[in-house]
Amino acid sequence: MKRDFSIKQKLSGFCEKIGIPSNEYPLVDNGMYSRDGIYFSATPPYFFRVVERGITVSKTDCKCLDEMYYGIMKLLSYDIAIHREAKQRKNGEDPRRQICSIQYELLKKLDVSFGEMYLHDIEELLRVYPFNDHIEGEGK
Repeated sequence: MKRDFSIKQKLSGFCEKIGIPSNEYPLVDNGMYSRDGIYFSATPPYFFRVVERGITVSKTDCKCLDEMYYGIMKLLSYDIAIHREAKQRKNGEDPRRQICSIQYELLKKLDVSFGEMYLHDIEELLRVYPFNDHIEGEGK
């Protein structure tokens, strides 16, 4: 039970630090899904799942607690990043530029290693799917 509390407390601290509302904090996975959101295991083997309408839409197995913390906060910070990008969108710019930048800053604020892991993830993604900025009038 103590471990449940310390993991939940750590995740709550992360959420609070980047402004996630308390009703969206991850919950301990006890097999009962009372609301949409992220549920996590409090004992090994570690994992987290995303639940929508009572159904697991994704489940991620993790090797360690830090991997679980990073995965959960990456999901939650993405939601913040897409909303911020939408408010400050720049015409002709691939929206992922701002989303990636915002999300990187959020994750780095939580833990420097989270920022480093995120940069690695993004480098891999951009190798396959590079930014695609479109300047108005180009190609006409």
